[in-house]
Amino acid sequence: MSVDHPIYVGIIGYGKIGSGTYKTLLDNQESIDRKVGRPVRVKRLVDVDWSRRRPVEIAIPDEMQATEASAVLDDPEIAIVVECIGGTDPALDLVLGALRAGKNVVTSNKELIARHGKELFDAAAQRGLDAAGAGLDVRGERRRGDSGSPAAEELSGGEPDQSGDGDRERDHELHPDADGGGGGRV
Repeated sequence: MSVDHPIYVGIIGYGKIGSGTYKTLLDNQESIDRKVGRPVRVKRLVDVDWSRRRPVEIAIPDEMQATEASAVLDDPEIAIVVECIGGTDPALDLVLGALRAGKNVVTSNKELIARHGKELFDAAAQRGLDAAGAGLDVRGERRRGDSGSPAAEELSGGEPDQSGDGDRERDHELHPDADGGGGGRV
């Protein structure tokens, strides 16, 4: 695959976390591309209701919007799935579906990792894929040129969201000794 060919990302869930993730990818596009060595582009965003107001207002082209996760899971060009829906149902099935489809996965879903982490990381490892989640350390995952892990590293920000509300700065003030690790990697 050419270094000019993008690594495509699909984001499932476009609320507070999903819209913030998309904005972060857009705002840091040049830096991420430089670190990865290839363009990293969001190809599809999935949400059940595109009419509701979002915390981050960004114009999303119609062709990027979908209401079914299959638009991401079944797209052979999408290499990385970012799960941003929260909870375990249907998140577990969606993440396992992404791994079965040969896609690397990133999630900030602490409940999913707490309840099903071993199952998810085992599923990723069995397929030689990368999975990063809930403040887990994803540094050093550059072993495969097409894995997309450097983008996951850029997304992770290195410091976990201690409270689960998305406000890492406030969390750092409340937990100044938090080292940002999580200690796990596939």
